[in-house]
Amino acid sequence: MQARMRSASLVVVMLLAVTLAAKDNKKPTTDASTSGPSFTIGLLPFLDTSGSDNGGQLKDVLAKQLQAALLNASSLTPRLMKPSGDNPQQTDIDIPYAVKLGKFYKSDLVVMGSLLQADVQEKEGGMSGPSFGGISLSSRSKSQDASVVLQADVIDVERGVKLASIRATGKDHEGKISPNLSTSYGSMDMGGADFQKTTLGKATQNALTDLVSKLVATARDFKPAAAAAPASAGGAAAAGGAASSTACHVLFRVLLSASMTPLKEFSLAVGGQDLSGQVKDGVAQIDNPAAQLVMQVKVKNPPAGANLQPIYAGQADCACDKPEKVLVLEIDSSGNGKFDWWQ
Repeated sequence: MQARMRSASLVVVMLLAVTLAAKDNKKPTTDASTSGPSFTIGLLPFLDTSGSDNGGQLKDVLAKQLQAALLNASSLTPRLMKPSGDNPQQTDIDIPYAVKLGKFYKSDLVVMGSLLQADVQEKEGGMSGPSFGGISLSSRSKSQDASVVLQADVIDVERGVKLASIRATGKDHEGKISPNLSTSYGSMDMGGADFQKTTLGKATQNALTDLVSKLVATARDFKPAAAAAPASAGGAAAAGGAASSTACHVLFRVLLSASMTPLKEFSLAVGGQDLSGQVKDGVAQIDNPAAQLVMQVKVKNPPAGANLQPIYAGQADCACDKPEKVLVLEIDSSGNGKFDWWQ
């Protein structure tokens, strides 16, 4: 009898060992296939377009919180980027400037984020309790519902185009908050641990989690331009290089570099040829440019207080090794201008 019991126990132990081994083989891995691709992603400060009382303070910490979330949940390398110039807090920037910053910070992708919604709805109510000796016991409490909506435009730095536009949402509900507890967010450090315990803080973290998941999915589909270079080079070689010369064109813009303000109206002459008619909404296209561009620019209807010269003249070397380039006349706060390639 004892021998049979020992034999049965041995069988149970062996079955348990096999079961545990099978479970170990099914454990999820944390390699690149689950954590996503390994690219460098530049993060610009978020814009606040929510119109909420909480938005102005919350948007200042979103880029840093997104950086932490990406580090914790993906293999992406996030880098905080700061616009340069006299106003480093300026965030109302366009794709060409985001591309320039992305190249400076050696990033594959750039995220231009916006806070679309940061709403908190608070309700106060009462609850009746039992009666003792004709006296009814009751209590009062607060409840909160928070909703945060984020948007992220993902820029392909090498190609200079928008890769995707992502929207992420986070919500949270707190059913019982003491009426004596201050639920004002105005004086709270929204980058601290105490804020993350609040209804709005939890909704923000939920929105960031959703955003990280979608950013990783976007990055997984991203293929750097360098990976496609051999095929493109082969196509150009087959055409003898003539097609690339024909397709070459340059986009030209004028910018107040201190405030990152684009100037919409200007006259333009290139190599003595008047191209002012090509200027549309502050952008002029120069088709089949010469190897050296001789530029003359005169700004029209400048913003009040802008310090400008009557005319800006200069030269810029151009090589059509890319299908599109962006040439910018950067005007500093002293009125001095410089022609610089942004792409």
